[in-house]
Amino acid sequence: MKNFLLKFSIIISLFITHSISISCFGLKKEILAQRDETLVLPCHGVEFSSDRHYFRATGTATNPNLRTAQRMARLDANANLASSISVTVQSVTERYITEVRVGDDIESNERFEDIIRSIAEQELSNVEIICSETDFDNGRYTVYIAVEKPRGDIVNNIEKDIDKEEGSELLFEKKKFEEIFNEEMEKLEKERSY
Repeated sequence: MKNFLLKFSIIISLFITHSISISCFGLKKEILAQRDETLVLPCHGVEFSSDRHYFRATGTATNPNLRTAQRMARLDANANLASSISVTVQSVTERYITEVRVGDDIESNERFEDIIRSIAEQELSNVEIICSETDFDNGRYTVYIAVEKPRGDIVNNIEKDIDKEEGSELLFEKKKFEEIFNEEMEKLEKERSY
């Protein structure tokens, strides 16, 4: 009888060991598969990247307080949006000054750049939240936000403010400015993260 119990316990232990190794192997395979997959965060990805019609940006923040996490994520998204707008407007301005003689002297060019830069810095009004998701884990909230601003709003505001500039001897060709702006937005669209 002892022999039978010994053989039975060996068979049971082999069965359990085999089952554990199979389930661990499956778990290991799942972990490896997850490592190979690209992690896609909420409110991130192609549909939340800038394109030819909209400047878009994302922000993320983690905090034990939900409101603080939301505020921090919004600030992060707005900072990223402002940076994107600023870089694009700077590129458009440099190209525009190079391709169209704004004035006869360096002072006129610098004045034109200052006007455009100050307008671009004011562009964070009327920013729309297009995605917002919140996760809660280990007593901390993680907030993901995506925001957008229409390209047309920025171009229109720049054109209006330049037109309002009193005593301006600046030559401003709206059509050329819009053409360059559209080309820069198309570049942004091509750089979208896939």
